[in-house]
Amino acid sequence: MGDLEHNQAVYLSNFEEIHAIVERKHPFVKTKGLQPDSLYKKYSNLIAKAENNTGYGKLMLRYFGDLQNGHSNVYFRRGIINCSAVLIENRVFFSNVWDDRFADAGIQERDEILEIDGIPVLEWLEREKAYVSASTEQGRTALAISNNIFTSYMKDTRRYLVRTADSLQELVVAFDDRASKSVPGYTLAVGKSISENIGYIAINGMRGNVVEQFTKHYQALKHKPFLIIDLRNNGGGSSSLGEEMSEYLIKQKYRASVSRKALRPNSGGYNGNLFVLTSGYTFSSAESFAIDLREGAEATLIGTPTHGDTGNGATMFATSQGTTFRIPTRELRFSAGGFPMEGKSIPPTY
Repeated sequence: MGDLEHNQAVYLSNFEEIHAIVERKHPFVKTKGLQPDSLYKKYSNLIAKAENNTGYGKLMLRYFGDLQNGHSNVYFRRGIINCSAVLIENRVFFSNVWDDRFADAGIQERDEILEIDGIPVLEWLEREKAYVSASTEQGRTALAISNNIFTSYMKDTRRYLVRTADSLQELVVAFDDRASKSVPGYTLAVGKSISENIGYIAINGMRGNVVEQFTKHYQALKHKPFLIIDLRNNGGGSSSLGEEMSEYLIKQKYRASVSRKALRPNSGGYNGNLFVLTSGYTFSSAESFAIDLREGAEATLIGTPTHGDTGNGATMFATSQGTTFRIPTRELRFSAGGFPMEGKSIPPTY
């Protein structure tokens, strides 16, 4: 949870540096009705009782969660279990099982997680939300599921009770803070033909060579009268990459939500019916991409509401003791169509 000296005076000094920057530079503290003095008093009193780095670190996670913004985060090293989960109708299921310890025990995709550490999984998620930074409740739930079920800031173990097709399984699994999530066969963009009339492209991140990957799939599918763009697992990255891809899909000149530059339809642009799939995990530059497609490409959005935070100029800072964190530094902005780009999820049509 960090390498600070085990000293409450050091904890308080570190927090004071963080809070001073937040109070001076965070544009949403007052617009969200937060009281900086009250926040400082609340957490300085709690920090005075912190007994170790773990206790202090958990308080810092809660502090950043109280800022009510998805781009307000403190960075500590996390241990990882290489699996993922999804919430469906108030039940939590494995969506991927890449960790050998689960696979060797017979756990498969679609098996249900019933309890974590002896606590019913929905109750456990509610507790974890206090440590999640998010702009909306939709985003807080999505990030608690995607970031917290299989990660931990403590070098500990976690106990899972799982219902498989034919039994109940209880597994106690240790976290490894040297590991990283690796996804077999992972690519930033995946495309396929669903039928003669329907094409599908999943865009899973806004980074690297995603535009090149997208373009390859788009060229193979652009003749289809219906095209689905799947952003449900896209946590963002660089908005400029989304803007570059949007020029293949928009139907008229459009002002980009983030950069404000004029986007123009590509000469080989799409002329069919566009659908965009979203979820609470659709975040940051994936959201601005969805806004640009909804407003500039007349796309129909299907799924669940997005996280609700994009285009706010997130900036990294560090304290003199080495604690790294980020906060937005740009005032609330609106899309060309007047949609607020922070604090409100993009609602799907269906």
